[in-house]
This record gives sequence, C-alpha cells and structure tokens, in this order.
Amino acid sequence: MSLAPLRIPDVYAWPALINVGAALQAGWTMGLVGQARHQFKVTVPDTTGPEQFNRTFRASANTLEFLPLFVLVNTTFAVFVHPTPTILLGGVYLFGRARYVKGYIKSAEGRVPGFYLSTFALRSLAYGSVAGIVRALLHEYFDVDIFAKALSLLGY
Repeated sequence: MSLAPLRIPDVYAWPALINVGAALQAGWTMGLVGQARHQFKVTVPDTTGPEQFNRTFRASANTLEFLPLFVLVNTTFAVFVHPTPTILLGGVYLFGRARYVKGYIKSAEGRVPGFYLSTFALRSLAYGSVAGIVRALLHEYFDVDIFAKALSLLGY
C-alpha cells in the first residue's frame, strides 16, 4: 500500500486561512490575559482579580470555548456546501469575535453586539453544514438531488 499525498483544491485554502485566523485570534486573547495579569498583578494560577482582569479572562476563555465549534462547522460548511461563502461567514465570525473581546474588556454589556454577530455566523455555518450533509447523503444513497428538484419546482 502506498501513501499518496492528498490533493486538496486550492479554493479550500481560503477556509483554511479563516481557521488559522481563528487560532491566531485565540492566541491574541491569551496574550491579552497575560498583559492583564501583569497590569493588575494577578499571578498564576489565580483566575480572578479586579473586574477588568475578570472580563479579559472571560473574553479569552469564551473565545477558546467557541474555537473547536467554529473550526468544525467552518470546515464542514466548506466541504459540504462551498468554500466561497465560508470565507464571508468565517470573516463575519472573526470580526464578531474581535468586537466581542474588545467590548467585553470595556464592560460586560459591551460584549453583546459582538456575541450576536459571531453566533449568527456560527449558527449559519452549522445549519448550512447540516443542509450540505443531508444533501450529500440523499444524493449518495437515494440518488436524489434536492437542489435540482428545488430549482425545477421554481421553474429553472
């Protein structure tokens, strides 16, 4: 048995770049926690301190909690739907997460707009992924192309 390299079409480089961007963003938030530890003199392993430190810590922790979910649905959407809209939705997610972190550090209420924006993108990727997987399974096992059927019902 030979191990031939897997050839991934170049169009998937964009969703992969978005995933790497999410990892870098998580690293950025961890750096913010390090800066806040220094600024507010909160030593390891303590995870609480002044209010601004607590908000910085929670913003980073929340971002890290969302990271595996995002990478999973971003990649699944790219594979089972299409990589191009993944770029847009992934970019919206990253922008929303950055806004969330910056807003949360300022005030607890400041996190809300970024939270709504990033979770909108995350839900869109998740629901789109489910639709893409269902489409693929129907096509593979029942020879049904639901997109072609929907277009024919619409007169296309």
